[in-house]
Amino acid sequence: MILSIMIWQTEVTLLQFIGYTIALAGLVWYKLGPEQVREHAAILKRAVSEGRAVGVVAVAVATVISVGVVWYAFSGPERVNI
Repeated sequence: MILSIMIWQTEVTLLQFIGYTIALAGLVWYKLGPEQVREHAAILKRAVSEGRAVGVVAVAVATVISVGVVWYAFSGPERVNI
């Protein structure tokens, strides 16, 4: 999705972004199955509580910031055409 925004400069509304997120989460849920998703969530929760997930949290924060910057830069009527 982010690649298509960057290449074709398509506008993505907040509702579309939320919809894509839900669809991708559903795809992961279907692919892994509910038990494996819960297992991975428990492992991540345990790592966070033990302080071992600093790298994972840093990657998650960097991803959210990157997506936000790309979304802000390539959407809306005030975008700059290059």
